[in-house]
Amino acid sequence: MQDIKNFQIKWATCFENVKFKHYPQISRTKMKYPTIYSWQVFENKKLKSIYIGETVDIGRRFYHYKNPGVSQKTNKRIKQELTEKEKSGFIINFCELDFDGLKFNNSLCISKDGFENKSNRLIIENLVILHYRNQAIEILNNGIK
Repeated sequence: MQDIKNFQIKWATCFENVKFKHYPQISRTKMKYPTIYSWQVFENKKLKSIYIGETVDIGRRFYHYKNPGVSQKTNKRIKQELTEKEKSGFIINFCELDFDGLKFNNSLCISKDGFENKSNRLIIENLVILHYRNQAIEILNNGIK
């Protein structure tokens, strides 16, 4: 369990070197749970860009980046940006936050079980975004510099 003052980011890679033409097949029933995820763009093994998101169903979210619906503007935008980066030779990974909980004032604030609650996911998603804002990494989330 991490205290908010010492919040650290650890990612578990779900899919390495994703190619949108040869998108990985997934079992949407095995990956049916809420989480914080990221698309990570690497050049020479160095993280260059990142998109951070939250979802109630990681399998469905991953699927919809390959096949975005009409109203899924963010999925379309991220797919287009990642496809362009892929064509430029960047390596793209799809990752999930390795999270064991967060404490505030020495009490449990949010556990991974708490990811069923969208507000909890949004808190952690925004903490992760804040972490990357202070680094020389392009953040692909809209409106974040």
